[in-house]
Amino acid sequence: MELDAAARLALAEDIKTKITRYREETEHGKFYVYVKFHPRTFLPIYIGKGYGDRWRQPASRYRHNQRLHRVLTKYGDAPTVRVLRGLAENEAHEMERVLISKFGRTPFGPLYNATDGGEGAVGAVRSPETRAKMSKAKTGIEFSLEHRQKLGAAKAGKPSPLKGRASPLRGRSRPPEFVEKLRAALANRGPHSAETKEKMRAAWVRRKARKENGD
Repeated sequence: MELDAAARLALAEDIKTKITRYREETEHGKFYVYVKFHPRTFLPIYIGKGYGDRWRQPASRYRHNQRLHRVLTKYGDAPTVRVLRGLAENEAHEMERVLISKFGRTPFGPLYNATDGGEGAVGAVRSPETRAKMSKAKTGIEFSLEHRQKLGAAKAGKPSPLKGRASPLRGRSRPPEFVEKLRAALANRGPHSAETKEKMRAAWVRRKARKENGD
């Protein structure tokens, strides 16, 4: 039997709804929260969330966490228990944060977690060496003209988030000691060195070239 246009449209919508519901049902409840215990002291040292066999992954999986990686490498894989199962992803994130807050991260607790849990790197404390490496990795990066044009197109027409907002420093009174230190620093700065002048000139040349290229 041939269906008319309205019937075909209704059938397609029904199939789409069933597929969406099936995906939601299969996605919901597949996440869990797990705890790793120190192989010698049996204190909890790491709390994470995941799905599948993530809780069974080897020490190499935790190379980004140096302290945890050293313990796992030295003593072997740590005893790991899934303490909460059948969670949606947002529920797993929330319970991960709750448990990390409950036990506490080093130096306020036994956990080696680098962040407060959940998505992102909230609460992450990076060492000066790590910050120096991150800075070095980003130094001297030159984006291609095509990439810069894409960035410009993505921002075109979007108002600045600071537009219409007063400067947070406006109206603030500074202590006389601060004003004197600032005045002395500017007075003793002296003329720019030849190297600094060359860097400023090179930066000006790059800005001019980008403007002429319409970037």
